[in-house]
Amino acid sequence: MNVPGLPWRPAVISLHCVDSYGRPGRLLPIATTRPAARAESGVWYGFAIAAELDTIGVGQSVSVRVAFLDEEGARQAFESETPIPFGDGVILRGTLMLTSQGETGFVSADRNPD
Repeated sequence: MNVPGLPWRPAVISLHCVDSYGRPGRLLPIATTRPAARAESGVWYGFAIAAELDTIGVGQSVSVRVAFLDEEGARQAFESETPIPFGDGVILRGTLMLTSQGETGFVSADRNPD
C-alpha cells in the first residue's frame, strides 16, 4: 500500500494466535487491512503497512515498514522497541514494535516498494 507524503518507519508486526473473540486468529492481508495502534493514553493511531509479503500469518512476527496517518501524534505517543497493541477494530489483534534500525531518518514514501 502506498500512502503518498507519509514517512515510513521500520517495525516488526506480530500477529496474535487468538482474535478479539477468543477464536483462532486470522491472516492479516497487508493491502486491505486498515489497522490502528493503541497508545497508553487510549488514543488509536491508524497506520499503513509496507512489506514484501501479501499477508502476515497467525503467530508470525514479520519485519515491515509502517506509516502513521497522524505521524506527529504517533511520534509523541510511541517509543522504539516498546510493544504496542494494534488491531483492525473488529477481530484482528497483534503487537507492533517500532525498531530503531534505520531510524537515522524515516524512509520516504517515494521509496515504498508498493
